[in-house]
Amino acid sequence: MPSAAELEERVVLARELAEARRDRALNEQQDEAWGRYRRDRIAWINECCWTYDPRRDEQDQVIGWVWFQLYDFQVDYLEWIEARYQEREDAFTEKSRDMGVTWCILAW
Repeated sequence: MPSAAELEERVVLARELAEARRDRALNEQQDEAWGRYRRDRIAWINECCWTYDPRRDEQDQVIGWVWFQLYDFQVDYLEWIEARYQEREDAFTEKSRDMGVTWCILAW
């Protein structure tokens, strides 16, 4: 019959093994996600990027960090920029405020 110390050691080892399995599964999920993000910048921007809005809302509070969700025209713009890059062509963007061009280029 194992002693109390041996039983405790087995419990600790079992917990560590379970944690290692969870960590391995998490690492595999993260590797899969990063692989997808390498192939799909739009998904990476939509799922991982935040922007900062220094303006104030109706309650006079700084809006602050906002999840960056691309509009369709921003997706089109990023695809256009990527095509220019792949074809080694110059690109020029006239921009106005609040269209997200700067954030799009920074994220791209």
